[in-house]
Amino acid sequence: MVANIETSPQALDRKRCATFGHGRRRCFMFRPHQRVYLTAFLLDAAVMVVFATTPFFVFNQIGGNEAMAGVVGAVQMGAYALSCLGSAGFVSQTKHGLRWALLGVGLFIFFSSLMPLYPNFIFCVVVSFLSFAALGLVWPALHSWIGAEPDAAHRARHMAYFNIAAGCGFALSPLLGGPLYDSDFRLPFVALLFLGTLIAALIGSLPHEKESPETVEEESAEQEAGSTAKLLVAWCAVFVANVLIGATRSIYPKRVMGLLDTGELRFLAEQAAPSFLGDAPATTFSWLVSTLWLATALCFFIMGRKHHWHHKMALLLWLQVLAGLAMWILGYTQSLGMMILCFALIGVNFGVSFFVAMSYSLADPMQKHRRAATTEGTLGAGAFAGSIAFGYLAGSFGVTAPFLYAPVFVGLGIALQLLLLRRRQPT
Repeated sequence: MVANIETSPQALDRKRCATFGHGRRRCFMFRPHQRVYLTAFLLDAAVMVVFATTPFFVFNQIGGNEAMAGVVGAVQMGAYALSCLGSAGFVSQTKHGLRWALLGVGLFIFFSSLMPLYPNFIFCVVVSFLSFAALGLVWPALHSWIGAEPDAAHRARHMAYFNIAAGCGFALSPLLGGPLYDSDFRLPFVALLFLGTLIAALIGSLPHEKESPETVEEESAEQEAGSTAKLLVAWCAVFVANVLIGATRSIYPKRVMGLLDTGELRFLAEQAAPSFLGDAPATTFSWLVSTLWLATALCFFIMGRKHHWHHKMALLLWLQVLAGLAMWILGYTQSLGMMILCFALIGVNFGVSFFVAMSYSLADPMQKHRRAATTEGTLGAGAFAGSIAFGYLAGSFGVTAPFLYAPVFVGLGIALQLLLLRRRQPT
């Protein structure tokens, strides 16, 4: 039995389609949840344009090193984490939370587009902080909008498609941003303005989220209680996954640049470098980033259709072991093919941990915005820690040092999660 099923914007739109007699195909194309999927795709595409080009902007336009790139990456994700956590209280109480999302998109695009106007490290740090603080207003509001669907099956399906769209935006955007940067470092930021206009129009077209239902499906009450019990462990897994992603995003571009400059990069183990591995480090690195996020999107697709993973924490733990091994291999390998495989493993680890954490966060409709904001804040905090700590290691001990020592950090994270699981076992 489901209570208040007509309170979600998705349910109201289904009713509106029937009232006005829209054709099935036309109604499908213009439903709000279809527009929010497209919003997620374009927004993550815009974010990845910034992520994929900022390290090369620091290296080439500012003349910075790995530590400076790590600082910028840390500032971006630190601001995002603080904004998500700090805004959760007042945004969740706002009647129309999407207005905050619209404001956040406008400010994110505006401040990000200022970066190429003044190639200075301090200026880069300031606009990075402001733009990603604004971004922290957006994602929790969109996740909360998705979570307003009280039917558990519909909510899981919508969340899967929403995250798939976001993952595809992350995966495909570097294939555009990398070549644009190699052509002219200002072009990716021009693309941001175009993407921002589309995103703002889509968010503005969405109906406002209604009040959350006070009751949920009776048969899911036990499952949601288990979700609450294990949510802290899932947040820890998200933190570990994003420490690794923060390191690859901020530091590994320098490794790719170095191998291309010395002619040591190979696709597999051939004697001479293939002709397609030219002198275009941003484009080459974009292939790795796209692989990571395609693997993430594939995880979202599978987990949205299957439910056997519910409450199976062993899956999270073993994937973290594989991701730690992948990081260690990245510190040694000179093979682009092996790098692609390692980035895919890191993407799978993030995809599973994030999907599990967000599923548990949205299980309780009365706390969905606050918990979704905490999940996003944990994501940002992990990327902040990975960028700043591993950036320091790279600047002090060489670009490969963070990757060689990453398994130690992963082991500590797994130990903490095992401790939490043991303490939460019934006595």
